[in-house]
Amino acid sequence: MTNSPEYGFICFAYTNNKWYDWCIAKFSKSSWSHSFFTCPPMLGEEMVMEADSSGVSVCSFDQHYRQNSTQTYKVFRFKNVDQATIDAAIKNRIPELEVTYGYLEYPWFIWRYLNRMVGRDIKAQDNWCQNGNEVCSQFLREYISDCGYASLFDGYGKGSMAPEDIYQVVLAHPELFELVESKP
Repeated sequence: MTNSPEYGFICFAYTNNKWYDWCIAKFSKSSWSHSFFTCPPMLGEEMVMEADSSGVSVCSFDQHYRQNSTQTYKVFRFKNVDQATIDAAIKNRIPELEVTYGYLEYPWFIWRYLNRMVGRDIKAQDNWCQNGNEVCSQFLREYISDCGYASLFDGYGKGSMAPEDIYQVVLAHPELFELVESKP
């Protein structure tokens, strides 16, 4: 992505040495604690749109991810989605800016984790704590769906996907997504 005018990439991240990220990864059986997408540059700076602990916001990719020594990430791009579709999908997410983060959705993910431990997969159920707020994985799911790939999430309930779920969907479809950058 460096020095690239392109945007609309799908990103997965993990912040090392943060208890909160460790908890998210642990209870979602994930290597990732966060997911987001890149949006159009601002004054030459690559930007991302994400739902994080402060709510839905836009921030610098370089400052928050590339230059942050605690961040591990992977970035994928769509292989077959035109820029107009990506622009429309990003525009659809703009009304969610400053929406509060969905902390109350976490009990459902813990419930899903406990169910997995006894061999039950409840991913098809809706998250019963949906309250109009946003978690990163639902925010990214909506973006990818708006890019024309809603069917990739058949079998998952509303608000039931963790970053790892989306990551596994992306990996399962190399004909649709291409890894373009990673930071170990």
